Amino acid sequence: MANAGTLNCTSTTLTYALAADEPINGPVRVKAAAANSGNVFLGDSTVTKAANGYELAKGEYIDIPYVVNLNQLYAAAATANDDVYWIKLNWD
Repeated sequence: MANAGTLNCTSTTLTYALAADEPINGPVRVKAAAANSGNVFLGDSTVTKAANGYELAKGEYIDIPYVVNLNQLYAAAATANDDVYWIKLNWD
């Protein structure tokens, strides 16, 4: 089980789970890379860059109080190859 990771959103037309199967069962911080060219959007599997989701500009982050598994949290990017970082906030 990892304590941190990076997701590269290689396409602007796809939605990506933050991880394939990464149990968290606690708080997690999700951050848009400072070097990104555009915004990223967080949400469930229906998140898109235009219609819904929580928007993060480059360098911004959000702390989510409880996430069961990162395969339930998705990201979409306005610009191809932008990155999203995550880190567990209560390491075991």
